[in-house]
Parts: sequence; structure tokens; C-alpha cells
Amino acid sequence: MDLATILTSSVRHAPFSSALLKPGFPSSVVAMSNPEPLAVIIEPRSPLAGTLAEALHARGFEVVVASTHVGAARLVASQDKVDFLIAAVPAPGEDRSGAYLEDARNKNPSLAVVIMLSDPNESAVDAPANAVRLVKPFDLRQLAQAIDEATSAA
Repeated sequence: MDLATILTSSVRHAPFSSALLKPGFPSSVVAMSNPEPLAVIIEPRSPLAGTLAEALHARGFEVVVASTHVGAARLVASQDKVDFLIAAVPAPGEDRSGAYLEDARNKNPSLAVVIMLSDPNESAVDAPANAVRLVKPFDLRQLAQAIDEATSAA
């Protein structure tokens, strides 16, 4: 089974109970009220965003999904704290200016961060120093390892 099949299959059965998704998924989410740690996902492709959400939900996170950095910043503006961030860097259609990474890190110094890169040689100089790099495509084992590494480094 190839990665695309695994990702599509896991999204189809993803338990999105901690974040109520509106029809505009992945760029809109209903406000959350649980006291669980909050994870923000910035990923424009719905199947991958769903897989990321499922993995973080299984680890006890409440999940907010946005397709852009600007969208993520808007969605979590009213939140006091973000605990985990996994983001496509740069998000397709966005340049590095105004990336949510810097804002999130300034507001949440202990933020755990995984950055997803399409190119293994992509520069990530603007990412936090302790950000874990994850190169696409990746499998579920690599994703779990990156989440573990990021949460232990935060």
C-alpha cells in the first residue's frame, strides 16, 4: 500500500471529535471549548491535514486545521496558548513573510514545532531552532517520530 492510499484511508476514518469541522475544511473550524492541549496544523491538502489531525488527536490534542499561515493566525488569535504546531513551510501560495511560525513562537515560547518541507534542501532558517524537520512524503512512523521528538524538545 503506498503512502497516498494510507493517508486517504486514514482520513476516511479520522475521529475529528475534538475539533468540529465546518464544510470549508480544512480552512475553517468551529471554536473549541475543551481544556486539552491545542495543536495547530497548517497544511493545504485535506487528506494529509486529516492524517495529521488524527495523529495529534490520538495523543490528546485538540486540533485546529488551516490551509495557510494567515488562516492559522486568524483561527487561534483568541487562544491563550498553542502547545503544538505542525506546518507546511512555506505553505503553497504564501511566501515566508508573515508566516505564522514566528508569531506562534513569540506568543508560546515552549511551543513544540514540526515543519514539513517538500524539498529536503529547503532553507528553514526562520523556523524555531528546536523545530523538527519532516520531509514530504513521509510515512506514519516518521510522523510519530517527529511528533515525539518535537514534544520532548519543547
